[in-house]
Amino acid sequence: VEMGRVENGAVVVGGRRFTTLCALFEPFPSPKLLDMMRDLAESGGRVVWSGPPPVLDAEGNPALERWRALTGVSYTPGADEGLLLPGRKIRFAGSLEQVPEMTVLTDFLVDRIYPVEAAEGTEPVAFEGVYCVGTLRKTAGGGSVAFLGFRPRDDQSGSLGYESRHWFEILDTLGAYPPTG
Repeated sequence: VEMGRVENGAVVVGGRRFTTLCALFEPFPSPKLLDMMRDLAESGGRVVWSGPPPVLDAEGNPALERWRALTGVSYTPGADEGLLLPGRKIRFAGSLEQVPEMTVLTDFLVDRIYPVEAAEGTEPVAFEGVYCVGTLRKTAGGGSVAFLGFRPRDDQSGSLGYESRHWFEILDTLGAYPPTG
């Protein structure tokens, strides 16, 4: 945020252009980060938010309304944020339907899930049972904002005894990896 700027659908840092910006676990984002995400999505870039919706920003100010406007979802904070659902399955739908089902591995903070309600014009793309835990909002500027209310697994080394590449599959499906030709 301090070293980059949004320009023509990309974040430019050190002379390099990045068209996708991922927040992997950002419970207290800076207001400038939320502004950068909005500007990127509105100018044609991709934003992917994974993890808990921010109730407060890094300065201690309310952040939920700005985040709701960015993602196109409604979230109601609770006393104990997120649901503990180890062993349950995340099922992908709509624009992410080709991503294979994913198991929530632990009851650790990073593996909690965060159910939301999609606003009109925002597509639900991931579910755990009856809970919507993933959405995709297209912007008027040709960009997109994806919300993933869970931690996508990506264990391509197979340390669990099998390969898991949900982060890669999600990003690839969203267009973060352009074809090389």
